[in-house]
Amino acid sequence: MERSEWYGSKRLKVVNALSGAPVEGAHASVLVFKGDDRDIRAGTVDRRGEVELDEFHVAGPDRYTYNVALMVRKRGYVTTLKWLDYGSLPAAVSLTSGTPVRGTVVLADGHSAAGARVYAWDEDTREEIARETCSIDPYFADFISVDGRGRFEIDGVAPGRSFILCVVLPGYGVYRAVHEAQPDISIRLGDGGTIEGRVFNARGIALANADVYVEPEQADGDCDFGLVTSSVVNTRTVTDAEGRYRVVGVPVPGRYVVTASMGWSARGASEAVEFLGGNRWRWRDVTVEECARLRVRLAAVPDDHRGMFWVSLRHLDGSSSWSRFWSNSSTWSDGTYSRDGIHAGTYRLRVKLDHGLVDAGIFDLRPGETLKVVIPEEGTCPVAEE
Repeated sequence: MERSEWYGSKRLKVVNALSGAPVEGAHASVLVFKGDDRDIRAGTVDRRGEVELDEFHVAGPDRYTYNVALMVRKRGYVTTLKWLDYGSLPAAVSLTSGTPVRGTVVLADGHSAAGARVYAWDEDTREEIARETCSIDPYFADFISVDGRGRFEIDGVAPGRSFILCVVLPGYGVYRAVHEAQPDISIRLGDGGTIEGRVFNARGIALANADVYVEPEQADGDCDFGLVTSSVVNTRTVTDAEGRYRVVGVPVPGRYVVTASMGWSARGASEAVEFLGGNRWRWRDVTVEECARLRVRLAAVPDDHRGMFWVSLRHLDGSSSWSRFWSNSSTWSDGTYSRDGIHAGTYRLRVKLDHGLVDAGIFDLRPGETLKVVIPEEGTCPVAEE
């Protein structure tokens, strides 16, 4: 990331939302994301309630390839995270006093669950409130680690607000419940679940050396559970000579989809695997099918466009399994997009161009076929190439 994109500095005021008094000692960070590159500018609020931070300038078509966020936090206050339009800092930020939440996590045998991850979201806004540092990536779930004594503390829960608390540890169950701010929470984790089965092709022949993945299935708007479980589930294994697979330590309760593939040419997904309690073992066979391919081309790319165009491809059965739902992919800078290994089915394709979002339409992707779509200039309809 080129440093020349940062320009000047600006003094940001940080005050108490109730009294308007300066919040000395608060930590403020400007975080910039562009593809895999990221950069951070940080500072500490002085006794006058001010901190000097560099601003990040985003202009022209390239602005679509950047994401800029401001994070301000201090112990005893609710962390504030703001996405900045084109990177311009606000004049002031107000921090709300928060309530600390402490807890203990143990295993079924009473031993400490040291190393478990604790996640927390505001129940209404889904904003994260369990962050260990300011210098993190807002795109991904952050967490608090349980210490050697099994203790954790979440600082700055908004008073009177309910929050979702989720605790996970590889190989064990998952705890997930709604809480109010309270002095102490006791949590006990049970054992994890096991999923095993066999992988076959469309003719019923068992497949050796097939890649098998376990992915959390979550409903729309329930992204928190998918984020935390995908970070701890032993998600990948390979079938043996008889096409058998086994995945252990799956957090329970929960719903999962087992996906199998032979490279990018053939894929398959099971029906949902659900653990509610009691029996922690499930068998799921998976049948893989030949996959479809998609090629998208923009008829015209503006001369001044230096970035990428966003592409969204979604299966119309509503599944959010990774094998059927592609979101926030992007074209190459020349306006082309390729995707292999797509399950056959009916999909909706959308592309975000400089002038706005284009609904490219609904297309049928058939096994073994390559669908080619041209996104024409503004004002005309997308077409499928023969």
